[in-house]
Amino acid sequence: PGFPDEVFVQPGRGGMSRLVVVECKRVGKEPTDRQWEWLRALDRVPGVEAYCWTPADWDEIHAVLGRGWLTQEEGK
Repeated sequence: PGFPDEVFVQPGRGGMSRLVVVECKRVGKEPTDRQWEWLRALDRVPGVEAYCWTPADWDEIHAVLGRGWLTQEEGK
C-alpha cells in the first residue's frame, strides 16, 4: 500500500534512462504517511524523480514530463 499511482520510464540520451514516479491527488488532498514514505524513498534513488501532483500542478506536470524524453526518431 502507498506505492505511487503512476510510473513513467523512457530510455534517454547517452544510454541513461529516466524514471518518474507520481502520486496523483485531488486538490485539497494530501498523501498518506505511507505514500510520503514511498515518495521520499524513491526520490533518494539515483535517477528517480518522485512527485505528488494535483490538477492544479498542470504547468509543472507539463514541464517535467516534457523534458528529457526522446523523440520517436531518436528512440529508433
